[in-house]
Amino acid sequence: MTRSVSSGITRENSDGLRGGKTPSDPFDWVLTIFMSGDGIRLFSVQGIDRGEMSDVTINAKGEMQFQLESSQKAFRCIASDPAKLVCVWNGHESQMRAEFRKRGG
Repeated sequence: MTRSVSSGITRENSDGLRGGKTPSDPFDWVLTIFMSGDGIRLFSVQGIDRGEMSDVTINAKGEMQFQLESSQKAFRCIASDPAKLVCVWNGHESQMRAEFRKRGG
């Protein structure tokens, strides 16, 4: 995650937001999106917590939607450009937005 807006507080770092103060601390939130069988799956890791898997659906607007079981929060994401993914907490868009940067191939 490179940008976070939560409850009116904006945090931003083009190298990725981290849970601590040093470059060796884990990233705040990492999403890994991949194909699995006939569907799209997402692996979400927040800080040092163990990751959790979610199914991803694509709605009629082309938005990716997923729900985190641990928090019961549902998210909607769109590719704002080929290298960025912007996600909002569904139904609470003004309270939580996160921007992710594509890494690797």
